[in-house]
Parts: sequence; C-alpha cells; structure tokens
Amino acid sequence: MQKIELKSFECAICFNQFKDPWIHDACGRTMDQQCILNSIQQLGRCPSCNLEATMEQFKPNVRLRDAMEELQRLIPPSVAEIKAEKPAPPPPTPSFSLSVSAADKESFSRSMEALEARDTALCHSHIGKDTKELRVDWANGYVGVFKSGNRLTMQLQPYLHPRANVHLLFNPRQIAFTQLTPERGNWYFYKIGNGAGIELCKTKTFEEGVAFIFHGRC
Repeated sequence: MQKIELKSFECAICFNQFKDPWIHDACGRTMDQQCILNSIQQLGRCPSCNLEATMEQFKPNVRLRDAMEELQRLIPPSVAEIKAEKPAPPPPTPSFSLSVSAADKESFSRSMEALEARDTALCHSHIGKDTKELRVDWANGYVGVFKSGNRLTMQLQPYLHPRANVHLLFNPRQIAFTQLTPERGNWYFYKIGNGAGIELCKTKTFEEGVAFIFHGRC
C-alpha cells in the first residue's frame, strides 16, 4: 500500500515522516530514532531539548506508531494502487488455422465466405487472384495472406537523340520491351475489421509475421 505523507507525524529534527518514532523521558518530545542516535553519538545530547542524554533515556513511542499504522489502514487506496493490484491479462496467444491453399477451391471458398462475413472490404481490397494461401486467427482477429506473382521489369536500351550527339538512357517515346520475372512471394498480415487499411507487416515467412504481430519483432 502506498504510504501517505502525514504532516502531523513529522520528525521535528529531520522534517521527514516518522519511520521509527522514539520519545525522550526527560522532555517528552518524540523524534526519529536515527536522529536521536546521530545526536547522542556526536554531541551526547537530546536533539530536541539539548539536555545531556544517553540512549537509555529514550524509548519507542508505541502509541504514536500504532496510531500511524491505523490511520494508514483507514485511508482508501489510490486508483493507481487498485489498478496495480489487478493481475495483468495474459499475453495473446497465436491461434492461426492451418494453411488453406487457393488450389483447394472448396476449402478456400469456405474460408473466404467466413472472412468476408467479418470484413468485406478487407477481402475485396487485399485478397485477389495473386493469393495462394490463407491462414486466419479468428480468436485474435488476424489473417495471413500469402501472395506470389511476377515482378515487372523493363529492358531499356541507349538512345541517340537525332538532334545531338547525346546518348539518353532510354527512348522516351519507345521502350524496347518489358518482361515478367517470377517471384516466390510474401506473407501479408491484416487486422480483421480494418477494412481496406494497409497491411500490418509483410514478411518472407509466416513465422516472421506472427513474431512481428505478437512480439513486436520481425
């Protein structure tokens, strides 16, 4: 429990709240034990009344100590303490379904129907003909989509400008040709419910994407 600072229970020597209050038999004043010890060892006097004294003349102020403890119990806990007492929720656990291949049209269609019922915009925006596999975590609301396809490349040829003896990188009016280069593909992860929003991450392997989503690392 948080310790509440009580002005009425401050030591007159160090001005801090009492940690271990002791009382002097001669003058009847209460001080922290450490303040008394320092004064006795250095000066041989009571730090409050300045009379010569020894530690035998001081004793614990039990009544004051008990009153402080009782008052602390009566003060209601702060909001921060109440929150701190509640156990932290367990971290989410990945629970993705087995991979559904687009080649298995029946299973893939069922998965798409269930996913479209939850987020139509996501399906229309991010799951298309280039989708090869699908894995869904219904419990946490994530979907992993494996997309493969071709990378468009251009073969450019030097071009001699007709009016100057200058070689340009390519003919601005005529590109020689383009070709498609096969790519293995990547996993794209989306949050179900975000609609057409961008992917959470793009990774080479499924495991890397799961690590990024649930552990903040890729």
